[in-house]
Amino acid sequence: MDTTGRDMDRARWDRAMHHARDLVAWHQEHTLGIDAQAWLRIVYERPGAELDRARDRTAVALVLACAARDHGVAVDDLLVGDTIGYWIWPPGHAGRLLAEALPAHVRPEYAPTQGSLTRLPALLDAHTAADLATPHATLPPRTVAYRTRELRSMPGWTTGDWPTAHATARRAITRARKRRAGRAATPTDRVLAAHVDAHCPATETDLPAVPAGPRPMWLRDAHRLDALAQRMRAVAAALPPGTGAEAIETALVECAGACRLGGNAAALTDIEAAWAAEPGPPADASYWELARVPLPLHEQTRDAGDVAHTLALWLDSLTH
Repeated sequence: MDTTGRDMDRARWDRAMHHARDLVAWHQEHTLGIDAQAWLRIVYERPGAELDRARDRTAVALVLACAARDHGVAVDDLLVGDTIGYWIWPPGHAGRLLAEALPAHVRPEYAPTQGSLTRLPALLDAHTAADLATPHATLPPRTVAYRTRELRSMPGWTTGDWPTAHATARRAITRARKRRAGRAATPTDRVLAAHVDAHCPATETDLPAVPAGPRPMWLRDAHRLDALAQRMRAVAAALPPGTGAEAIETALVECAGACRLGGNAAALTDIEAAWAAEPGPPADASYWELARVPLPLHEQTRDAGDVAHTLALWLDSLTH
């Protein structure tokens, strides 16, 4: 969480930069169609491109930090729509961000230039447009944290490409199953499978318990998946070598990655912190969740649970 006040403090700035990296990366890859390989070619041909991108990140972070400061809210809680006045200016007012003092740790060459300010509309327009198109009579307005979580669960660019990661996990389960199909289980197989099955339960009711106290449904599901991912990684690391367990180990590791929600792994920590910061249970927990958990993240979480369930059922079948 950042703090509020008039100064450009380090905590607020770091949170603004955290979100700015996602917003700039999404624009580069999703809007401009520049993936990692294309970006390497661009940097090779024009070395100054890396510096321009760093300045773009600083410019976006400056918009977020200044808007959050001026509205008296944390950067995470800043409404996307409240940033508009910081990058759409009347003629002659575009330089007001350049007058803002950056935190001392920011390298001087990364300070925004007039060129980076002119690129701000292209960088931020899609995010404000998405919020303006939302029917706020039934849905809460997007915050900055909501928007970056939404992007990180949105297929169509590398960070949001959870369907590919989940498909990889399912293929790993299939390979492990095929390697053991058609032959009788040895005593080692049975001991190994029993060990894994004991730590990675097969049914949803056996999943680890969530922290005590009431929680919105998504938080409960995400806590269970996170605990299960930790179990999977621990079991995979402890599998004895030379037992033919490599396929199971790979399946466990891939499924653990799915359960950690890939590029959205920080969402659990951030949303749990927001829940803990509430003075008491909200009157409408469903609406509270709706304001913080984007639909793509719900879809990613449900599918991660399905991946884990598929693995657990197969492991359970090895011992029965």
